Amino acid sequence: MGVCISHEYSKPTAQETEIQQQFSNFSKVDERPPMAVEHQMYNYRQAYEEQDDELFAIICCPHSIGFDRDKIALIDLDPTSDTYCTIISEIRLTSNGDEPGRMNWAKSAESLIEMDKLIRKNIIVPCMNSGKIYVIGFDKNKFYMEKEIRSDELFRKDVSCPYAVRSLPLKGAPVHVSTMGDRYGHGKGDFVLIDRKTWEIRKKSDPTFSSFGGDFSLQPRHNLLISSEWGHPRLFRDGFHPSELENVSESFGSCLHVWQISPPKLLQSIGLDSFDGSLVISVKFLHNTDCNHAFAISAIGSSIFHLHMNTLSHEWQADRVAHVPSLKVENWVSDEMPALLTDMIISMDDRWLYVCGFLHGIVWRFDIQDPFRVSLHGKINLGGVFDSSPEVRIKTSNAMEDRWWLPPETRSLPRGTKFRGGPALMQLSKDGSRLYVCNSFYKAWDGQFYPELISDGGQMVRVDIVDNEMRLNEKFLVDMKDQPNGPFVIRDIKFLDGDCTIFLFVLVECKPPKSLNRMRQNKGTYNAAAFNSPSMINNGLLLADFDHNGTSREARESYEEYKDDIDHLLEEDLTFYDEGADTAAGDVQIKSEPVLVKQKEVQVEKPEDVVKEEEEEEQDVGEENGGETEEYEEEEEEETQETVVEEATNIMTTTTETPTTTTAEEVEEPEEEEDVKPKSEEQSPMHKSSDLFEDDQSTTLESIARISAPPHVPIEQPQTSDTEILEHLLTRGYDHRVRPPGEDGTIHGGPVVVSVNMLLRSISKIDNVNMEYSVQLTFRESWVDKRLSYGVKGDARPDFLILTAGQEIWMPDSFFQNEKQAYKHMIDKPNILIRVHKDGTILYSVRISLVLSCPMHLQYYPMDVQQCFIDLASYAYTTKDIEYVWKEENPVQLKAGLSSSLPSFQLTNTSTTYCTSKTNTGAYSCLRTILQLRRQFSYYLLQLYIPSCMLVIVSWVSFWIDRTAVPARVTLGVTTLLTMTTQSSGINAKLPPVAYIKAIDVWIGACMTFIFCALLEFAWVTYIANKQDASKRARLEKEKTELPFLQNSHNDVWVPREVAEQEREVMTVRLNRRQSNSFWKWIKTKTEWNDKSKRADLISRVMFPVLFLTFNISYWTHYGQYGVAIST
Repeated sequence: MGVCISHEYSKPTAQETEIQQQFSNFSKVDERPPMAVEHQMYNYRQAYEEQDDELFAIICCPHSIGFDRDKIALIDLDPTSDTYCTIISEIRLTSNGDEPGRMNWAKSAESLIEMDKLIRKNIIVPCMNSGKIYVIGFDKNKFYMEKEIRSDELFRKDVSCPYAVRSLPLKGAPVHVSTMGDRYGHGKGDFVLIDRKTWEIRKKSDPTFSSFGGDFSLQPRHNLLISSEWGHPRLFRDGFHPSELENVSESFGSCLHVWQISPPKLLQSIGLDSFDGSLVISVKFLHNTDCNHAFAISAIGSSIFHLHMNTLSHEWQADRVAHVPSLKVENWVSDEMPALLTDMIISMDDRWLYVCGFLHGIVWRFDIQDPFRVSLHGKINLGGVFDSSPEVRIKTSNAMEDRWWLPPETRSLPRGTKFRGGPALMQLSKDGSRLYVCNSFYKAWDGQFYPELISDGGQMVRVDIVDNEMRLNEKFLVDMKDQPNGPFVIRDIKFLDGDCTIFLFVLVECKPPKSLNRMRQNKGTYNAAAFNSPSMINNGLLLADFDHNGTSREARESYEEYKDDIDHLLEEDLTFYDEGADTAAGDVQIKSEPVLVKQKEVQVEKPEDVVKEEEEEEQDVGEENGGETEEYEEEEEEETQETVVEEATNIMTTTTETPTTTTAEEVEEPEEEEDVKPKSEEQSPMHKSSDLFEDDQSTTLESIARISAPPHVPIEQPQTSDTEILEHLLTRGYDHRVRPPGEDGTIHGGPVVVSVNMLLRSISKIDNVNMEYSVQLTFRESWVDKRLSYGVKGDARPDFLILTAGQEIWMPDSFFQNEKQAYKHMIDKPNILIRVHKDGTILYSVRISLVLSCPMHLQYYPMDVQQCFIDLASYAYTTKDIEYVWKEENPVQLKAGLSSSLPSFQLTNTSTTYCTSKTNTGAYSCLRTILQLRRQFSYYLLQLYIPSCMLVIVSWVSFWIDRTAVPARVTLGVTTLLTMTTQSSGINAKLPPVAYIKAIDVWIGACMTFIFCALLEFAWVTYIANKQDASKRARLEKEKTELPFLQNSHNDVWVPREVAEQEREVMTVRLNRRQSNSFWKWIKTKTEWNDKSKRADLISRVMFPVLFLTFNISYWTHYGQYGVAIST
């Protein structure tokens, strides 16, 4: 069963007791009522009536066809407005086909009382197809582009395909974005963090990732994050295929992962049933921060899961509490239609769970007051396959008797318009009385199930919850059909003043200070404990937030009196640091566990001589560093945890005994660690708290804030001439987005000549069925960029410089035209080399593995010789900008032994040529490498030709077997025929189905023909022999009946003399004939020629071998000459 971890108190440690004593003098306030008591929360309906905070909504509108850019639009939701249900403002994204995912605000309220006061200015829009992340600003109902985070920035973090966004409800905490792929597009579930101040991408410190990515939910009170698994990006981008249901584990994810937010750590993975839990599309925690319950839904499995921690084992488990049965249908792509659950939403009072079925066209309403016993309470139909395609009918159903799971027979129409598609994504008002539904899930799936959704655009409708019943508001409809440059679909909905999906409350019990004297006594420095420290939360001592709405009169008066000072003290945001992240100049780089601290430094008034001396030191440092401040990179040496904690503590406790002033905002930080020491032996209570954290290693700080200070001098590193030259080259106006100038020094002076050569390292596999081959090579490009020239031959400067980041300079956009799959080798480090020579010549070398297509001609298989190509071209630059040329000497090199190392082929020749092509957009330079591969024949000779010859010869043995041995001859013929058929099937399984006849087909067909003819010969022999035997038996029977009659007839019957003499003559002749038969029988036994059946066997013994020998001579003469000619 579930457990609310926040109520599991333990005995406070010495450190916690010390912190309690430090704040024991704070004024007391009345105890705040709990956030949720039996799932009953604040009256949101009354809050909605008092202030209208649901007048506008932001929707995501991808272009349905992709011919134009997607957009983010502002919709008017005020029924009294003239622009009701229309777009009043919009902003277009920068490129086509971005396909935005689940957008979200960059800020979330920390408690219930701050929901309405929080001002949201930025919305984060992740894009699944393009890999971009847009930061869009919003001010006075107008959008503006704050920042565009390109996909290559995510590639550098080895992530791609961003999907969902969540924001921690703490000042300065980063924005979490889930990703579903790596830099190569393979499945990888991971997260990136976005700094709220700089909008820079940072990678979480924990390198652990899941197989697939998807949606996720945060519970900051308990420092928990649960993520789900969608599927492989390359598979779901192609649409839904019913064949994938046979092996759902390979295509879609079926796991839930429980993470620790800070420091990032994977706590547990929950494996669901491979089908019921297939494609876990959404997961959400309850809003009640005292409980750690969550719900998740699966799309393919159409199941609802309740997530909770087991009290006995303290492990997370997922119980399936509801399942939407699949419907057996006809006239559809499959015999069964799943509901395809695509979204769920939980009301703010944690009582109702709304789930939408994209294919069935139903929104269900579940009562989750008892999360272990979920009950279905209501439903409403909105479109669906049955409404979109009337020919699809329900054949039978395994649904419940009350038919709650079946689509209703009557449907409502908003404004008399048919609802296209099915319910895909939803949004619920904070008071839980209005449910907004849109009909686009993912365009590749939308167009597959609902073509009219792509052609006519998306819609958004409103469902009102009246008297606990769901009713469609027929006056509300947002239709994107007639939008300019449309149509567009509607993907996601967000309210300006927050909604049920963004609020993740911390709701801490903190005490406001009695006055500001204690703050000033502490020399203006306040350090907050980690927000996720369980011991701090359990004792109500989370100092990251002061309760500005205390219930006692004294507290309210105290807050109003010092409101401005307290707000100014708390206005600085917290910054979430992660291990290995890039920090800006002046930041303190922390290599230990991330720490979250709220810091306010007050400038100390110093004597003039001290200030002047410090300014001179800063000036000297600036001159030594060339006037530029270096940024800490991820490759810097890691410091030990003890040193870092000591440094951070000393920096935070740096104060003076002189009176403080508030004119300056920053305190200068000492340059070296050993100089960072407190100037006074007497420390304030907060300084003692810092010492406690330093001494007590059992309790670690969870995160640290960026300390505001003047430009910080980084750790001194030896400056070489190479780094100085690179700094000078790359910062003097060099733009890596612009190609190098031509021969006359201008862009129009001619194309950039790129010289190419490559080293073939291995050819690992040649697939006949898929007509492809795998090759590993070292690819080299060389071109001249005069902007990077730094000297002449013979001077003292180094001959070349080595770069480690290829994105810093311009590079050709080369790609392999016949490439199916490709990846760069990254072990132990990226196998990439970039050299910059004195004259500006750039050498780029990279080790890559490719799977290339190779159209094969198999007419002469297995004596064929194939030609496989490696085509290299520019993707975007025409011949006016880039011209590829082969290196004059050895353009294609082979690793020693490569020609003879292939298992089934032999590399007989390599050559190069040019393959420049012309398209509608221009001419593109292209280089082609031709690999001539001759198939090794010895394998097929031993495994195919010799065994098939033996089978044919064995079938001839039946010619020497007596014709009366029918079982022996039949068994021999049938066995050889079946063996030959099996061998033929094995050969054809290794070849693709082609329309022409192959050499192997001729051979197998001839062998089977000879074997089959031998079986037919026995049938013919048996037929003739049976016919001869029947004739002989008839003749003998006739002779037996005639002879006794002639012998006894004269004794009983009078016969005339003439007749009697005639009968005697006949008798004499027949007796003579019987006597003569023995001679002919002896002759036939010796010759066997007059017997037709045996005569056929005699002829077959000679004819079959002669014909087979003739066929062999013709076959090997024809096909063998081809192989010799090709080799020559």
